[in-house]
Amino acid sequence: MTKKIVVLLSDKDPVLRTVYKNKFGAEEGWEPIISGSPEEALQKIIKEKPAIIVTDIILDGGDGFELLENVRSNTNDSINKIPFVFLTELSQKEDKEKAKKIGITLYLVKSEISLNDAIIEIKKIVK
Repeated sequence: MTKKIVVLLSDKDPVLRTVYKNKFGAEEGWEPIISGSPEEALQKIIKEKPAIIVTDIILDGGDGFELLENVRSNTNDSINKIPFVFLTELSQKEDKEKAKKIGITLYLVKSEISLNDAIIEIKKIVK
């Protein structure tokens, strides 16, 4: 039996968190871990060490940039090397440049890509 791919999914919107959980879990067979805030996400990342992190930039009590910085600055290579994807509505050049500077793996804009196509791009990273 193949080990399930653990994916941490973080979004401020509880409806989108449920949609993501269903798409990645039931449809893709991955093991989704859900969070809504950067603090909660970081705790789960350290504990679970997911294969990939998929998050929005806009989160409760902080933002995805903060989470990305905390992951990339972690001294444990099993944490700081985890592929990190922004799936966000923010499409400004400045946001993309900031994410790239911090160490984003993939930056996807929700209005520019379907969730199914986003999953295809995300799957390329963990294969």
